[in-house]
Amino acid sequence: MNRNPGIRAGITATLILVSLLLLGAPRSENQQPSSRGAAAPLFEAVQLDLFAISGGQPNCWADFDNDGRPDLYVSSYIDKPVNEKDFLYHNEGNRFVDVTTDLFRKHGATHGLQWADYDKDGAIDLALANNNPDGRNALYRNLLPAAQARRSLEVVVLDGKGRYTRAGSEVQLYAAGTRKVVGGRIVDSGSGYTSQSQIPVHFGLSDVMRVDVEVTYFSSPRTMR
Repeated sequence: MNRNPGIRAGITATLILVSLLLLGAPRSENQQPSSRGAAAPLFEAVQLDLFAISGGQPNCWADFDNDGRPDLYVSSYIDKPVNEKDFLYHNEGNRFVDVTTDLFRKHGATHGLQWADYDKDGAIDLALANNNPDGRNALYRNLLPAAQARRSLEVVVLDGKGRYTRAGSEVQLYAAGTRKVVGGRIVDSGSGYTSQSQIPVHFGLSDVMRVDVEVTYFSSPRTMR
């Protein structure tokens, strides 16, 4: 990877452009002023009927089937142990589908969950921690077919001395030779309710054969490609 010497100027120009767009563009009728006078961001609730039932405290994103779309595991710690339920939502592109199995419901994750490819086969696995009186820690190996498991990429971001000091860095994948985004994640070393995230960033690649990897870390800032 080569350093991009123009990244500082590029980021500055981008920030200025964003400021101009926010302050100078005509306000849409759907945009309401925020408490600071700028237009409030617009969001739309997604599948309230599906997500409202999950409640939940621990939650974690991962592309468990390597189709290029992040899926979501949500647990619950807001009710009595017998009523706590876990949910695994598969990302279909334009909607999420509940694909939770009895295997996950049996132990649940009241106090922690993390995805990690512990056996390095390309399919990301799941660890759950349960704090109920009869709870336990459970580790589930992802049994994706080998060909599908290989459709993934893990990126480890290190500093110039080979140390894991780049937490918070942004990792973007682009289709090779283009600026078409394939995926984007943050190097996360501290999230998870009573659980610890892993350093490698996992991407499902679906049918993408080659990618360019771009890492932006906050030191100058700088971007590595």
